[in-house]
Amino acid sequence: MGDVRIDRDHEVRALARAMGIRAREGLREAITQRATDIVSTWLDEASITPESLTDVHDLVLNRVSLRVERIGSDADLRLVSSKYATEMRGLPVQLSFEFESDTEALVIKRPSAARRSASKFLAIIDARGGRRRRAWFSERHEAAHLVVPDPQTQMVMRRSGAPKKDPLENVIDAVASRVGFWEPIVRPALKKALASCPDIISAFELVHRELCRDASAEAAYRAFVHYIDEPLVLIRSSLQSRAADRDDPARSLALRATMVVFNDHAARIGLRVWPNYRIPNESIIRRAHMNSRSTLRDIENLGSWPCETGRGLRNVAVNVAARGAWAALRPT
Repeated sequence: MGDVRIDRDHEVRALARAMGIRAREGLREAITQRATDIVSTWLDEASITPESLTDVHDLVLNRVSLRVERIGSDADLRLVSSKYATEMRGLPVQLSFEFESDTEALVIKRPSAARRSASKFLAIIDARGGRRRRAWFSERHEAAHLVVPDPQTQMVMRRSGAPKKDPLENVIDAVASRVGFWEPIVRPALKKALASCPDIISAFELVHRELCRDASAEAAYRAFVHYIDEPLVLIRSSLQSRAADRDDPARSLALRATMVVFNDHAARIGLRVWPNYRIPNESIIRRAHMNSRSTLRDIENLGSWPCETGRGLRNVAVNVAARGAWAALRPT
């Protein structure tokens, strides 16, 4: 399924050409699949059958020659800055400047890369404070940049915490998700969890805890949705206003579907909820939002959810399982 904004982006198209991809549509999926094939080949060459997601990640770091430094405190930042100051004289100033802005991770091509024993690239991940929960995925995102190298061969690559990313970063996120949450490991775990758990949200929570507890729930659940073999829409709700009401947020403040992920099975039958769509007061999603301890279930018709903008939802009856901010929608 293509995305016009991504398919028309000149950087994404250049990356696709550099990887030998001739398609003009569906470039995010094509690049992601090519990256998956590359990692599969590396595993075969190393005669490795990974037992954990860490096994896959360690192999990728080795193959792309990437050394990772994770910063968990201000003291760590000073230590890393000092450690590489001789090799990269401007690094302390750059790190201070970058991490005070939206940048959460950097990959830098090392000047010492020509030495046989040295890693070619250095990734520095800011895991301080609120950035800690995103550090696991940030590390995989930076490695993904090197699995599918930027055709412009940039000396510095960075990951931002900004909610809306440019098309190339969107593609790299997709690669990081597919490789980071390696399907041959995650899919069987999900199948087993679904057989024993009362609902999808509980299954997601169990697999997240067992396989990748250091990853954020959002990153894990986004990936898990695509490994479910039936139509599924996953929503995370929060209090939010319409973008048109930024001058007066209170005017449209309501519980909304601020994160929406749906798989290809859902897309094929037109099962979808628009991002930032208002959750009706009658929905169990609203009740579950105020009660994170138990899962609520009901059947709702998306066509009955009130529309604010004239772009309503398809008239589809769905099974809803909701707990806390999370809700899973499947057709009845």
